[in-house]
Amino acid sequence: MYSSRLMILVSICMLVCVNGSFAGDPQVQVTKQVDPDTIFLANSGEAPETMEVTLAVTGFGGTVTDTIPIDIAFGIDSSGSMQVHDSSNQRIDAAKSIVDKLNSSRDTAGVVSWDDGIDFTYGLTSNFATLKSQIDSVDSSGGTNLNAGLNACIGMLDSNPRSGMSAEVIVFLIQWTRNLYLFGFSGFSGGSGRQ
Repeated sequence: MYSSRLMILVSICMLVCVNGSFAGDPQVQVTKQVDPDTIFLANSGEAPETMEVTLAVTGFGGTVTDTIPIDIAFGIDSSGSMQVHDSSNQRIDAAKSIVDKLNSSRDTAGVVSWDDGIDFTYGLTSNFATLKSQIDSVDSSGGTNLNAGLNACIGMLDSNPRSGMSAEVIVFLIQWTRNLYLFGFSGFSGGSGRQ
């Protein structure tokens, strides 16, 4: 149950800004639908406990010749509750799985390990072997301060040294509870600043 919620959360975080045209290209249309838009904690006695996320990608002919690099800040919950809610470290495996899909010649990623504070950050890099090693060092102890983790991820992207355009994404891997709202940030940066 937590695995599907974790993957839904990753999907939603990555799709926060993906309604409409992709990177301004009118030849590719991406839409998303979430049904229902609210779910409840398993065994809470309230329904529904699951949701379906549908992503539709439509091409309108022609070719897309530009590839935009992606810069990802992984915000990984390292609070003590992860010992119960993610004892098999699926959040760690999910983050490393996404890293495996990146292209080290153009993409970068970093990690923020957070609980009641920031355990550590490892800044944006294209050295994915070292990044995955850092992701493996995320523990499960401490309280929960979502704002600290989110602000550190935003700060990581704000200090992105890339001068050209890129897709900046926060993948926030958290414990899912009924009183926790989904936060995500995604945008594009270029020479004229973040849009």
